[in-house]
Amino acid sequence: MTCDRCGVEMEVGAWPFCPHGKGLNNVIADEVPGGFVVENGFDQPTRFFSKREHIRALAEKGLEIKAKWAGPNDKHLTRWDAVDAYTLAAAASLVGRRSER
Repeated sequence: MTCDRCGVEMEVGAWPFCPHGKGLNNVIADEVPGGFVVENGFDQPTRFFSKREHIRALAEKGLEIKAKWAGPNDKHLTRWDAVDAYTLAAAASLVGRRSER
């Protein structure tokens, strides 16, 4: 399709108004061409061809994908249920302020 105003050839997912560009609200497909092999959670490596199929198979076994803090040496997650000393001191400072009314 060509834009009537500027003559630019538009592609699927392009912004329909001038200036044209790639849209950021495109749909991400659930299908995985060729599939992917999962070893965790199953007795044998299992191939899935969609993300929903993988989640459904995990749910049938009572499992789910979630982030979990692995201890003090975890390099990817922080402990979400604890507050560090700086944040605790900042909160105490805010709570300790008096209103100036």
